[in-house]
Amino acid sequence: MGDWYETPYNRILDVTAAIHFPIKLFAIYIVAFKTTPQFRHHSYFVLNVLVWNFLGNLLLSFMHLYPVYPSTCIRLDGPLSYLIQSETSGHFVFALMFVCVINVSLALVITFPYRYFVLVRPQATKVCTVRILKICVVLHILATGLFFATYFSWPETQENLDFSKLVCFHSHGWQKMLPVTSFYVYLALLVLITLIFTIVLVVKLYFSRLSNNIKTLKIQRKLLWRLIVQAGIIIGLGGTPLLIAVITVDYPNMPYAKPICLACIVVVANHGTVYSLALISMVKSYRTVLLELFVIFRKSKITFVKSAGAVNKNPI
Repeated sequence: MGDWYETPYNRILDVTAAIHFPIKLFAIYIVAFKTTPQFRHHSYFVLNVLVWNFLGNLLLSFMHLYPVYPSTCIRLDGPLSYLIQSETSGHFVFALMFVCVINVSLALVITFPYRYFVLVRPQATKVCTVRILKICVVLHILATGLFFATYFSWPETQENLDFSKLVCFHSHGWQKMLPVTSFYVYLALLVLITLIFTIVLVVKLYFSRLSNNIKTLKIQRKLLWRLIVQAGIIIGLGGTPLLIAVITVDYPNMPYAKPICLACIVVVANHGTVYSLALISMVKSYRTVLLELFVIFRKSKITFVKSAGAVNKNPI
């Protein structure tokens, strides 16, 4: 017999997908095409975060993760779950979701060293942009490669279970310790890098207040605090619940492990939408585009209503 919250959980993820797709696509559009030239280089890093986030939510929207604790297994539900024909394909899809998680975290953290580089060597930014982007690509490839190298020691086949759409994992031993510990270390390393560069940036801005142009310093401060707020959203609504969900997979016998995991998945599924809305609201040029589109939509709606009224008054 299934859990009473299984159906509401799947419907919530369906509604979430219907909401976040247009919002995230709109956010990607305005960052890609409506960013002012002054912040064009910075927009590449914002786009990196948005695209990885969108890909992760895309997979989660069509493949709902449902834990079947106390077994260390996850069932893949959702609109496209029928495509999962084997345990191997299920693990591959599950791994792709975590690839997006690994890379969206990395994409966010990369922005902090980049902001420090811009602050220290502002004139070299334009010259080194291609080189910096190449370094970012290499880092994403390395992170993805290391994840796959550790992940595929974790899957386990359990013969006493029906493996229809199930992916199961080793509950003990080095096969479990290697990927789980690597994931914890990876997250801790990213948090450490973020904290170090945040402190360094704040200190650098403080001591540069007398030597640099006041307008430039204001822009740098605004960008830094904007980045901190955006990072707080991703860490608070994305990273923290994801970490809790992984802990429930690590300890599936803990009290209320399944509902805790499901609640965390719902929060993670919605954090990208909150991030996109915050991003749009914090940048003046993006707010202007949104306002212009709203005015155009309102005018077109008024025109449509007037046209419909004229047709009703003068039927043919």
